[in-house]
Amino acid sequence: MTGSRQTMTNVWGLYERLMQQTEIDPISGCWIWIGSRIPKGYGYLRVDGITHVYIHRISWQMYFGPIPVGKHICHRCDNPPCWNPAHLWTGTNLENHRDAVRKGRQPNGERVWHLAKLTEAQVLAIRADRRAGMTFEDIALKHGATPGNVEAIVYRVSWKHLP
Repeated sequence: MTGSRQTMTNVWGLYERLMQQTEIDPISGCWIWIGSRIPKGYGYLRVDGITHVYIHRISWQMYFGPIPVGKHICHRCDNPPCWNPAHLWTGTNLENHRDAVRKGRQPNGERVWHLAKLTEAQVLAIRADRRAGMTFEDIALKHGATPGNVEAIVYRVSWKHLP
């Protein structure tokens, strides 16, 4: 960070403040925030009168400067309370979402309890019924789904995480 001596003193003071509530994992190298966290595990702190400034965002700014407009600060380690700058990267909302999907962190299937109308067992049975030659309409009647939903399941537009 560039700037006056006062700015550097403030950064050092913030770093010391962060380290007081941090445990370093010797295996992963994660700097684990043990202070206040939101339910998803991301650490936060009150800085300059602003509440809930995420620790990983503070870390990025301390080590790399301002966060680029339209970017998120993402974790390579997939550990929300980690603020090790070596584990952080910037990405767009889409990149962050794709990273979550690739790493299996996006809820799908029955894990989306408020949206899922079928169980995983039903989805597997629907695919088996189609392989056995049943029509989309007959499968839909059998399982209490719509033909369009059955088609999406069979062609893996939906429930694509299942075999």
